[in-house]
Amino acid sequence: MRGEVIEEVDLSSSLFNHSDSSDLRKRTGTKWTAVAHIIAGVVGEGVLSLAWRVAQLDWILGPLCIVHFSAITLISATLLAD
Repeated sequence: MRGEVIEEVDLSSSLFNHSDSSDLRKRTGTKWTAVAHIIAGVVGEGVLSLAWRVAQLDWILGPLCIVHFSAITLISATLLAD
């Protein structure tokens, strides 16, 4: 370890001043595709786990919970729309 020369490099200037745009990927997405990906990500997880959750609640309580929470969602959406 003794006798070694350590070169100091200013990393902030070399990282943030990189202006070569040839290696950057062109973004082709639109606002609609972004919204579609967000909805798919949020709704997808809930839909995949919904069948297992309802199965755990049995035949009576499962559908009742679905109706109950759909009514709550309807009321919430109505309040947000006003």
